[in-house]
Amino acid sequence: MKIAIVSDSIYPFSIGGSEIRNYEIAKRLVEKGHEIHIFGVKSWSGPDKISKDKIILHGVSTLRINKNAKRIPLDSLKFSLRLFKRLLKEKFDLIDVATFNYFNCYLTKGVNLINKTPLVFTWHQYFDDYLIGYFGKLKGTLAKILEKYSLKLSANNLCVSNSVKNELIKQNVSPSSTYVINNGVDFKTAKKSKPLKKKYDIIFVGRLTYQKNAMFLIKHLYLIKKMYPSLKIAIVGSGPDEKILHSAMRKYGVEKFVEFTGNITEKQKIFSYMKSSKLLVMPSLIEGFPLVAVEALACHLPIFASRKIKDVFEEFPESSVSFFDLNKDDFSQKIVSLLKKSEKNHSRNNSFVVKLDWDKIADKIERYYSSIIHKQPLL
Repeated sequence: MKIAIVSDSIYPFSIGGSEIRNYEIAKRLVEKGHEIHIFGVKSWSGPDKISKDKIILHGVSTLRINKNAKRIPLDSLKFSLRLFKRLLKEKFDLIDVATFNYFNCYLTKGVNLINKTPLVFTWHQYFDDYLIGYFGKLKGTLAKILEKYSLKLSANNLCVSNSVKNELIKQNVSPSSTYVINNGVDFKTAKKSKPLKKKYDIIFVGRLTYQKNAMFLIKHLYLIKKMYPSLKIAIVGSGPDEKILHSAMRKYGVEKFVEFTGNITEKQKIFSYMKSSKLLVMPSLIEGFPLVAVEALACHLPIFASRKIKDVFEEFPESSVSFFDLNKDDFSQKIVSLLKKSEKNHSRNNSFVVKLDWDKIADKIERYYSSIIHKQPLL
C-alpha cells in the first residue's frame, strides 16, 4: 500500500499524541513493506522532502503563532492549498487526514473526488463548543461550522476511542461509517525503562496549551505545598503557555517545587520520569484517548484526571484513575490524600495496556486501510 498521512505537525519536530500515533504506526507499516508519506508543517531546515526511519516526510508550509499563542487561520488555509497541490501530483492508495485544521478536510476531499483516492478521517476528538473557548466567539463559531460540515466529507471515520465515536454519532454520523482503533504504547520500552534517581510526587506530561490546562495545577500548588511540604513536581513538555505558567509560579511563590523538563523525544526517558513519580495529573479540558494515560498505566502510575474527560476513561481499568472537578475547591485535599496512599494505589494490572502495544495497533490499521482500499468488509 502507498499511504499519505496528513498531519499538520510531524514527530519528532513536534511532540503531541496525534503526531506520535502517526509516526509509530507509519514506522511499523514501513517495516511491513508499505510506502508511507506524512505531510505536515515544515519544522526542519533543508529540503522540503526528507526520509526518517524510511518514512517519507513532506514539509508543506509553515504555521505561525500569533501573540495570543493561537494559530493564524490564513496560514492554515495556505497549508491546505499547498497540500492539495502536493497530493494531486502523486497517486496514493489512500489518504488519512489524521490531524485537522478543517480547511485540509475540504481540500483533501477535492483530491478524493479528482483522483478517486479513498479518504479516511482520523478523529482524535470532536471539539464542538470547546472551539469557542479556544478561539473566541467569532472565530470559534466559524471553526464549529467547518468542523460540523467536515463530518459529511468521508464515509470512513476512524476514531481513537468509543467516546469519540459516540460524539460523532450524536452529530448524526452513521455508526456504520465509524470504526475505533485506540492509541497505543511502546510496551516493551516502558517495561525495560528504569526509574530516575530523583523522585517526584506529581508529574504532568503534555503540551503547555489551553487544552491541557496546566495552569489549573499551578494555581493549586500554594495550598498543596502547605499540606505536603516535601512536594516535588515534574512538568514534561513545552508550548505557548510556558511563559504565563512561569509568571504564575512566581506570583504564587511555588517555583522551587516545580521542574520544567522541556520536550523529551526519547520515550524511555519519559517512562523513567513516570516511574519516578507517584501520580500523573491531567487537568485537560477535552481529550479523545490520551496517549499519556496509556503510557502511565504501562508504568504502573495512577492517574488523577479532570471529570471533564471522564468519558474517555470508560475503557480503562477502574482502579487506575481518580477524578476531580475543575470547578470545585477540594482538588488540593484530594491530591494530597492520593499522594499519601500512592504506594497502595499503584495499578498492577497491565493486561489492558498490553493489548494496546503499537505493534498490535499497526496491525489493526493495516487491516482497516486494506479493507477500504479493496472495498472489502473488515473481518
